[in-house]
Parts: sequence; C-alpha cells; structure tokens
Amino acid sequence: MRQLLVEALTVSVAGATLAIAFAWITDRYLLQFISNREAAVALSVEPDIFTLAITAGCAIFCALLFGFIPAWLAGHTSIEPTLRQSNKNILAGKGTFLRRLFIPAQIAFGLAMVVIATMLGASVMNLRNSNLGFHMENVLLVTADFGDLPQKDRDLVHLDREMVLRIGQMPGVIDASVAENTPLNGWSHTEAFSHDAHFSSAEELREDYSVNDVGAHYFATLGTQILAGRDFAGQDSDRDTCIVNRAGASRLFPNTSALGQALYQHVGTTASGANTKECRVIGVVEDAKYSSLRQATTPTVYLSFGSSTRRLQGMTFIIHAHTLTEADSAYRNVLHELAPTSPEAEPKAFAVQFNDAISVERLLSVLSNFFAALVLLLSCVGIYGLTASYVDQRTTEIGVCMAFGATRMAVFNMVMKQTVALLALGTVAGGCLAILAVHSVKAFLFQVNAASPVLFGMAVLTLFLSSFMAAALPARRAVSIDPAQALRAE
Repeated sequence: MRQLLVEALTVSVAGATLAIAFAWITDRYLLQFISNREAAVALSVEPDIFTLAITAGCAIFCALLFGFIPAWLAGHTSIEPTLRQSNKNILAGKGTFLRRLFIPAQIAFGLAMVVIATMLGASVMNLRNSNLGFHMENVLLVTADFGDLPQKDRDLVHLDREMVLRIGQMPGVIDASVAENTPLNGWSHTEAFSHDAHFSSAEELREDYSVNDVGAHYFATLGTQILAGRDFAGQDSDRDTCIVNRAGASRLFPNTSALGQALYQHVGTTASGANTKECRVIGVVEDAKYSSLRQATTPTVYLSFGSSTRRLQGMTFIIHAHTLTEADSAYRNVLHELAPTSPEAEPKAFAVQFNDAISVERLLSVLSNFFAALVLLLSCVGIYGLTASYVDQRTTEIGVCMAFGATRMAVFNMVMKQTVALLALGTVAGGCLAILAVHSVKAFLFQVNAASPVLFGMAVLTLFLSSFMAAALPARRAVSIDPAQALRAE
C-alpha cells in the first residue's frame, strides 16, 4: 500500500506543478475580460504561499482519495489464488465495479459541462449578433480632456465642432462626430419628457427617458439609421431641436408622426413652466442599445450638442475610418493643431468597449469551454483505459473466439458493448445533472432556451463521438489480434 500511495502522490504532485505553471501563464489572459482596465492592472494574480498551500493540499487529497482504494485492494490480495491465475488476470476482478462506476460519473459531469459551455457560447454569439442599432468595425472613441483650456462654454462648443469638422477632412476618415455618451460605456443620464408643457399632477411625469447630447453626423458615424426627418446640422440653429428614437416616438406620439412635434423637457421634480424647456422634433432614428444589451431599448431623446452647458467637459469624439490607425492618427493631428496644450487621451476601439460590456459572459463562456474540454479529455482517457484493460485481460478469450470463426465486426461489437452501456448510463445521469446545472447559469443566458433540445442534442453528440473514438482505438487493436499469438500469450 505504501508503494502504490507514493506512486499516486508522485503523479498528483506532478499534476499540481503543471497546474501552477499553467495558471502562471494564463492569469493575464483572464484579466483581459475585466471591463475596468485600472482594476485589472491593480489586481495581483501571482501565486502566493496561500495559493501554493491550497494546490499542494488538493494534490495530497487527490492522491490519498483516489490512490487509497486501489492500494487497499492490492494489499488485501490473496497470494495462492493469484499465483494460480495468469499474469493478465491478476487483480482483473478487483475494483472492477468501482472502475466502471467512475466512467459514467465522468461522462455525466462531462455532459453537464458541455451543455453549459454550449449554452453560454450561444449566448455570447446571440449578444454579438443582436440588433444593436450601430456598427463597431473601425470605430474609435476618444474622450477629450479640455479642462485646462481657456475656452469655456460656447467657445468650447465651437472648438469641439471645429475639431469634428477637421477630423472628418483627414485622410482615411469616413465620418466623425462628438457625443456626451457612447453606447455600452456603462453610463447613462435620464430626464423627464412629455408632449405637453403642463400637467395636473407631477406623478404623470416619467423620468426614464435617456438623454444624450450629440453632434452632427453622430448617427452616420455609428451606423444608426435615420427613419424619418434629418440629422443635426451642427449649427447654433439646432439648439432648440431634438431627435427621438423609435421607442421614444411610440411612447410620446403613439397616434401621430413625431416630426415637427413639440417636446418638453422637464427639469426637476415639478411640471411648472419655469422648469420646462421646449424642443422641436426634427428626426426619428432606430433604437440602439446603450445601457445594457439585455434590457429592452430605452426611449431616448438626442439633443443637439451645445444646446446646453450641462456637460461640455469630457466629451467623446467618435471617428469612423477605414482603419483604427488612420482614425487615431487623424485625431492626434487635429488635436495638435487646434488644442496643442491638451493631453493626449488614450483612444479606445468601439469593439473593445462592446467586449467590455459582455466581459462576464465572455469569461464564463471561455472558462466553461475550457473545463468542458478538460472533463471530456478525462472521460476519454477513462474510457480508453477501461477498454484497453478489457482487451488486455481478455486477449486469450478474443483469440479463442477468432480461432472458432468470430468475425472482426463481432469482436469489435463485443468490446464496444460495455462502452456503449456505460455511455448510455452516463448520458442519462448527465442529462439530469445538466438540467440542474443550467438553472445555475440561467441569469447569464441571452435568447437561449434552457431546455433547448437542439443544444442538448449537440452536447450529447459531442460527448458520444469523443467517447466512441476513445473506445474505438483499443477495440481496433482487439480485432487485429492474431489467434495463434493470443493462445501462446499464456
């Protein structure tokens, strides 16, 4: 028993060492899924004494748990019956039940992990392919820092407009604009709007309209379609105009066209005229996701940039170019030309901002796929080992069968019969386990049916094919056994 336990401990310690090395290599990759870049840099994921102690404890525990039973069986083997058996049949029946019990358990966990990985992967794909209302390819976002410039208020508005105009004229730039808020940046501003300037009760106001100050060509730059009307012209003449999205138009003007209608912005908690600002609707655009990809589209009102001085600092320039390099170069050149004393802000690709918005889903998908592949690998190793042991112990029996005329297909079916039985048992158990496991990640699914037969079928097919291939290798070796050599093997 001591010898076998030392062997098990040696294998377990080697695995723990490889695990630490693998964690050391992949830690920075996992940090890329954290949307807050400053937090990702501040986090320390280097292994410490506590981490090493936990890993060493797991290695010793696995060695004792899974090495004790085979060692105990070997230590309690009767000597005389063993000597009367052939070498290949020594301990053949010891622990067979436990060995066969582990295989369905591995298959069950493997199926559950594959189902979860499939559903999380489908959720990420659905998030990427959902109707966002904008495009992300070759769009660069740069949040300017103009706090130290002498220009203030209206002068700062004219500076931003001049920068947008000059950026749009740079080589490689398709469109450029400026906005207070960009989609999926984790920030939003809401206010109360109505189609009537006066209310009998303040409770009639709904302060759930998203507000965004945007410049000219904003919708063209992001690829948001204008359904009716026109875009902002980027002039002071648009100070009293606004654009609404489809959801906002349907709520504010359900039975008529929104174009040309008066829209009232209510500042504060009352609906008095002193706290009301009027704007004229000049356009309706398609809905776009801003705060969350999972939530329904929020009614949104777009105000012309510069119509108020509510927020002029920290505006974001949006640049759509043929390449991100050209967009970055265009912004830096114009910044050095018009505001040379301002610091160069770090640009951010719109696609990166989108990936940050679904960072949790992407991380869970990657981890679940990794662990699903790991469990599948362990299941295949277990099935291969059990089938190989079966063929090795019954070499003589297989040789006799083939000597009496058994065909290769009959031998192949005989070897695969037990594998198929264990696979069926593990699949049934794994299906029940997967149903329970899916509920634990249901909150992270997007447009995916937790009981989808297609996804379950794909997971079962993946598990069956991988397990069948693992068992087919030793089964193929069994059908190539020479009967004469098998009989002489005794």
